[in-house]
Amino acid sequence: MKKLLFLIVLGSFVGKTNAQQEYLYSQYFNNLIYYNPAATGANDYHTATAFFRKQWAGVKGSPWNGLVSYDAPFQKVNMGLGGFVSREVVGVTYNTSFMVNYAYHVKTSEKTKLAFGIGAGLDVYTSRLNELTYWDEDDAVYAQAINGKVIPHFGFGMFFHMEQLRVGISIPRLFNINTDELMKITLKNSPNLARHFYMTAEYDFKIGEKWKLTPGTMMRYVINAPFQADISLRASFKDEVFFGTSYRTLGFVSIYAQYKIKNLCLIGYAFDFTTSAMKTFSQGTHEVVLSFEFLKKDNKAKASMD
Repeated sequence: MKKLLFLIVLGSFVGKTNAQQEYLYSQYFNNLIYYNPAATGANDYHTATAFFRKQWAGVKGSPWNGLVSYDAPFQKVNMGLGGFVSREVVGVTYNTSFMVNYAYHVKTSEKTKLAFGIGAGLDVYTSRLNELTYWDEDDAVYAQAINGKVIPHFGFGMFFHMEQLRVGISIPRLFNINTDELMKITLKNSPNLARHFYMTAEYDFKIGEKWKLTPGTMMRYVINAPFQADISLRASFKDEVFFGTSYRTLGFVSIYAQYKIKNLCLIGYAFDFTTSAMKTFSQGTHEVVLSFEFLKKDNKAKASMD
């Protein structure tokens, strides 16, 4: 009976979010280039970042995701180059993405810049429906499988940034993909791999010389799916210790903490829990981030002085 109830709750939840396929990270602010190619090169240092996220721990077949990214600024030519490789697994569906980002940063004033970015890559999509356990053995749908289908992937974004303010809008996937029609690429609405619209914004409020408070949001919209938003508040001490919380519409709460070691390596952990009916079955969601920052201006200046 409990398993049947879980299937009913899960089906209801998926029915509300079936078009929201882009993976969501609670610590997304550490890897904006995943959502917005225009954010590539916005920092004045190189960044190598790794994420791992296990959603709905304790539920068999629940989603998990791993990601590795690199972000490099080339300020002399006002450009940023970067990219990522990600692996997403949801039940019997597997997707591996390869993406390369390019951004051009236009100086709009002495302290502000506006960047335009594009991303290009591919997804390798596999759906092993034949591995499912099902009741109707005569249903031909479950006998089918998609093995290693290569799908082109293009994105666009804009990113306005200054020392304290960062605002971006983006469409990471410009074209919809309909897996029900042999992976057809289309501009029309699609139930599979749909086009997502994002907006991110955050502002740093300095409190004294050591503390900083950063409210932020990430808003997402997909046609024929509920509007979603993350509303977050992050505090930092000496730019070394970070902690915060966020609320995601549809009933998710996240708490996270991060520590930066010698201004070079950052490690963070986030725990998400739900206030929806899923809480009966899920043991929460775990997310870990590891990021390395190098080739910083301060380090170069110090090296030249030495």
